Amino acid sequence: MPSALLIHGMMGGGWYWEKYKSFFENNGIKCFAPDLRYHSKGGGPIKELGNTSIRDYVSDLKKEVEKISKEEVPFIIGHSMGGLIAQILLSEGYGKGGVFLTPAPPAGIMALSISQLLTFLPVMVKSSWWKKPFKLSYGRFKYSILNNLDEEESRKIYPNFCYESGRALFEIGMWILDKSKATKVDFSKLSSVPVLIVGAKKDKITPVSVVKKIKEKYKKARYEEFENNAHWVVGEKNWQEVAELVLDFIKSNTIT
Repeated sequence: MPSALLIHGMMGGGWYWEKYKSFFENNGIKCFAPDLRYHSKGGGPIKELGNTSIRDYVSDLKKEVEKISKEEVPFIIGHSMGGLIAQILLSEGYGKGGVFLTPAPPAGIMALSISQLLTFLPVMVKSSWWKKPFKLSYGRFKYSILNNLDEEESRKIYPNFCYESGRALFEIGMWILDKSKATKVDFSKLSSVPVLIVGAKKDKITPVSVVKKIKEKYKKARYEEFENNAHWVVGEKNWQEVAELVLDFIKSNTIT
């Protein structure tokens, strides 16, 4: 049976893969959707989270992949920051293929946009923000991540999100200044790995212009763009259309 590791994005948790997980498992894919370190549904600002690195998340997930791989090497599916983490894992030999849904870009890809600045500027004007936990206000969340949901849906889902690592935000958004290059991906190691990359036309966090730059780094990657979606492809009205594409990709790259 094929298996998949589902990696959530910033301020999220394994909870937000519920629809995907149910859909995949009903179609013969065994799924694992862990919370990243110090993340929990609606969780508060844990002090240690502020200085947690992308590499810490990667280290934890390597152990998850190793456990899963005792039965079946999994496909690595990541959304947003999780899509970046998925790229790092695959480049270091973990997983049999990857799906990057509206992924955050690795080091080396220029990705700054007005919408990103409007989203994260209130966080980045605070002192020592790069080593403190943070959470976007509802207004910023609605503007940039939940902009394709109606007000009632947005208000209902927002409390489920938790705080995120300031260091992780720094490593992604200011990779030029990050001496450790925590978000670097060795694309030369991915030339033969099956990859599906998904962009969303209404995305304000990782605009399709950025997602296409990521795609250019992968010689054989399949790229699909959804005209009516925004960043929250895991929970918008046509989430199943995206999930069906991912399911088709997994099955087409599984030897039976």
